[in-house]
Amino acid sequence: MPLEDEFAQEIINSELLHVDETSWMEHTTFLWLWVFSTNRVTAYWIATRSAELLENLLGDDFNGWLMSDGYTVYRKYLSRLRCWAHLLRKAKGLNESLNRDAQLLVNKRTIYWLC
Repeated sequence: MPLEDEFAQEIINSELLHVDETSWMEHTTFLWLWVFSTNRVTAYWIATRSAELLENLLGDDFNGWLMSDGYTVYRKYLSRLRCWAHLLRKAKGLNESLNRDAQLLVNKRTIYWLC
């Protein structure tokens, strides 16, 4: 791909990188569509759901902030922000839980504040 190296360099150099992955079925193979978005580029890769793609793309050169969900492969980056949409879904899930202790962690006012 002619622009892949340029996109990768833009991603590595970004101050804030949004990253997420979603399931992707290709014929009979279950893969993941990865999305990397900066203020200048958005790049997509289809790969397995593992740390390998992240390590190959970012390596040790990425020094910006990483905005992501709670997937464990992102936790190695110390400058990481959690995505509000994912946090809100988690809070709603806790609030709607059948487990009373989980419900107590989040009250209606917290859900309203997150909206």
